[in-house]
Amino acid sequence: MNRSLADASWYGLTQKLEYLAAKLGKKLYKVNPKYTSQTCSKCRHVDKNSRNGEKFICTNCGHTDDANLQAARNVKTKAIETYGLNSVKMIESKKVGRDSSKPVQTTLFNVGMYERSSDNTLPQKGKRRVGENPE
Repeated sequence: MNRSLADASWYGLTQKLEYLAAKLGKKLYKVNPKYTSQTCSKCRHVDKNSRNGEKFICTNCGHTDDANLQAARNVKTKAIETYGLNSVKMIESKKVGRDSSKPVQTTLFNVGMYERSSDNTLPQKGKRRVGENPE
């Protein structure tokens, strides 16, 4: 993967990203990623020994996290600080619960069955079985 990343044309990639962002009416902010994977997002301590493969363990405060998530948080913070952006906290939407071991019947709409009346008056609410003659 490192070889394919080295072969990639970073200038071409950033040009395409800038074009797509402008086309969609968005802005693209470039951030220097230097030390983002070695900086703790909690205490801001920088130490290359904090990064151990895919795991990040801060040598100063002991904060533990996934190294890639840690670097992504630091890139976001750096962009906010560098460009003076306003940070908007996203409200978490309702999460879907785990699958139940028992099947649950759900309906999208609550539709009642109606019986037909012979004198063309408004229908009376009631139950009707499938295959039963409505008259």
